[in-house]
Amino acid sequence: MDPSEQDALIARYVAAYYAFDIQGMVEPLHEEVVFRNISNGVVTHESTGLAAFTAQAKAAAALFSSRHQEITASKSVVDGGDPGRTVAITYR
Repeated sequence: MDPSEQDALIARYVAAYYAFDIQGMVEPLHEEVVFRNISNGVVTHESTGLAAFTAQAKAAAALFSSRHQEITASKSVVDGGDPGRTVAITYR
């Protein structure tokens, strides 16, 4: 998958995030997705795998009446021989 296709998947994820559409959020993710929340340089939450991410997303959705994400950086990475994408996001 080329970087523009990866960015399109990320945009789909963000749109689903805004809509509180958990299924839409997890649909484009890899089974071995790694999620890290970093606040002020400290990892405050980390999950590995689609099931853990889905559970965390469902729990987090219940905490907000609205939310916003902005992608501040996106770059291609190769981890263990597999190409992927690392995205930095600010949110409120």
